[in-house]
Amino acid sequence: MNSIVLNDDLTVPEVFFYDLFQQVKDITPGMIPGVKYTLEMLCGAPFWDALTDGQKRIAGRCMVHMVETGMMPLQFAEGRHEYASG
Repeated sequence: MNSIVLNDDLTVPEVFFYDLFQQVKDITPGMIPGVKYTLEMLCGAPFWDALTDGQKRIAGRCMVHMVETGMMPLQFAEGRHEYASG
């Protein structure tokens, strides 16, 4: 099983990382600039609800990595656990 090492040194399964990436990437064209979105909103209920609490925390860390490395065209918003469109 291939894995990815995040900026914070967490190692995650590559399939989980890219499933999350694709889920959010599919949503980004419909995002409204300046509107704040949570990761749950970006993933959509069916995907998000299928994750365990631990997977949701890991997904958040994956999203931080994607934003920090420029993989995801988003920026961090003021507030807890939110992202804004970029």
